[in-house]
Amino acid sequence: MWPYTCLVSSTFYLGVLSLQQYIVEVSSVKDLDRVKKLISHDAPCAQSAKLHFRQEFENELFPGFSLDIENADGHGDYYTRCLDSVSGVVKTWQPQSYLPASRNDSTIGANTLDRPVNASILHGMTGVKDLHDAGIAGRGLTIAMVDTGVDYGHPALGDGMGEGYKIQYGIDLVGDNWQIGDSPRMDSDPYTECTDHGTHVSGIAAGNQPSLGFVGVAPEASLEHYRVSGCNRVPIQSDIIIQAVLTAYSRKVDVVSLSLTLNTGPYPDGNL
Repeated sequence: MWPYTCLVSSTFYLGVLSLQQYIVEVSSVKDLDRVKKLISHDAPCAQSAKLHFRQEFENELFPGFSLDIENADGHGDYYTRCLDSVSGVVKTWQPQSYLPASRNDSTIGANTLDRPVNASILHGMTGVKDLHDAGIAGRGLTIAMVDTGVDYGHPALGDGMGEGYKIQYGIDLVGDNWQIGDSPRMDSDPYTECTDHGTHVSGIAAGNQPSLGFVGVAPEASLEHYRVSGCNRVPIQSDIIIQAVLTAYSRKVDVVSLSLTLNTGPYPDGNL
């Protein structure tokens, strides 16, 4: 179980139309098309509704897909039981929605500093300095940041992205202007300056600008960035997060970093 708490219900009302959203795990990747056809043509709960298959998870760690049911005239438990009854379905969930973490909604400043910072105090308190002194600084490791986007032009992050740079790979799974209900506009550029949390945590993990006294926890590690939120601070749907984590897993990264704002309430048992 991943400790993230639900912030937004997965049932939305668009005018007079009810939209139910689900994440469906299937037994294997090879069953994806067969199960989707069975749901579309044979599942009783889908016959009077409009179906929209959103994300597809082609990964044996978690094979499945996310699904919108429009014109839904039943409650969530009814559709969950109906989808669970389809041959090849392992389990059905209603997705969670999460808020991206924020550094107190601070205004983005310059990406350079005119004076040194003293990171050694915190590194000493947390034991990081001892690891650095022992020559352990993340060399050979890759950290996947699943977050809000990154300013990969920042000098502490290598001033670029791609082969030979600290940030070796990146993808935007949603697009700058993504809102709940929109279809994600995926592209290969996770760059953003409209929000700074992804840049902030990337610096903590592996930033390195010794001339200013700034060194991250693993300054010799490589980074990958998976952008899962747009410029508008709207909730992130869990199927997008799952897609990002599975993509990072398929690329054989060593660590996945995921920051989501926690609110009140119990930790949910869910697909994340």
